[in-house]
Amino acid sequence: MKEFAAMTLTNKICIITGSASGIGLGVARRYLAAGAKVAIADLNAAAADAVAAELNAQYPGNALAVAMDVTSEESVNAGVAAVVAKWGTVDVLVSNAGVQIVDPIDQYSFANWKKMLAIHLDGAFLTSKACIQHMYKQNSGAIILMGSVHSKEASVLKAPYVTAKHGLMGLNKLIAYAQLTGQAVSLQLAEEQLTDILSANRKRITIDEIQRTVCQFYRVDRTEMSSKRRARAVVRPRQVAMYLAKVLTPRSYPEIGRKFGGRDHSTVIHAVRLIEDRVRYWIGVGAQPTDRVARILDKAGIKERAATNNPKAGEPGKKAKERAEDKAAKAAEAAEAAAAAAAAPAAEEAPAAEAAAEEQAEG
Repeated sequence: MKEFAAMTLTNKICIITGSASGIGLGVARRYLAAGAKVAIADLNAAAADAVAAELNAQYPGNALAVAMDVTSEESVNAGVAAVVAKWGTVDVLVSNAGVQIVDPIDQYSFANWKKMLAIHLDGAFLTSKACIQHMYKQNSGAIILMGSVHSKEASVLKAPYVTAKHGLMGLNKLIAYAQLTGQAVSLQLAEEQLTDILSANRKRITIDEIQRTVCQFYRVDRTEMSSKRRARAVVRPRQVAMYLAKVLTPRSYPEIGRKFGGRDHSTVIHAVRLIEDRVRYWIGVGAQPTDRVARILDKAGIKERAATNNPKAGEPGKKAKERAEDKAAKAAEAAEAAAAAAAAPAAEEAPAAEAAAEEQAEG
């Protein structure tokens, strides 16, 4: 198992919302152990006081209880001000406060919808806004918005939770880009950086297209992409299609697995890693591109449209065009190496039972 260097946060001032219990408390304990000073910010003031007292017994003077309602700008500003008054600044914000209310969307009350979005999304915005001004002054700091698998995946019965977690992805991206470039957060910056989200209706390469084209190239029936057959002639095209689906689409491993007969995400991960190994090998030995993948790309129109998956591709100007061409070239190169690798020997045993069985069948 890979070992990581111990985290060091000596004298860093950290605010963690929702930290009187659960994940937030776990983060607080870890930060304190790393030398940080931690504000236990929580809606439940009594719980925050109790936790701070307990932590101060182990880390004297390094924990501070702060009553904070993250849905109230006044409360957030007052809480951050109390931390700055005590310790002088804010180095780290962990926006962790959250709740879960489960109901079918047709039965979800508007009040609960607004409550969920206010806690998760408004809370992240208000705490970021209050803390980032202190980070700007010292030209350093870190903001962590607590995401979830639901930042990428949808889930039944959790409509506002999924909506809020997706929103956090956009907010995080916007804040990070503004900090890296020194640009002010504006409507124009938001539109530029969230093009991939705002242009979701733009035509993109789909997994169905990839499956159809790969099957045509390898002369296998389309149903084999979802079948349980493990013959080499079927397994390798399926693995190449999984790899291309990961490289050329924004889909997650679980989503790709569902498009391949409901396979487990670990099977997809194995396929992607296996083909990636082949890609690295062929690029490493300087293998020349063949017309095999050119045919695959051309049949699906992937070569011409690969740039469409680039969030920057829709921007006017020479740089945007260059980025789009570079994206298309890289996609083509990866696909070429993947198809060229089709004849390579099998890799190591798969991480999942199904993947292992498929790999065994290839032998």
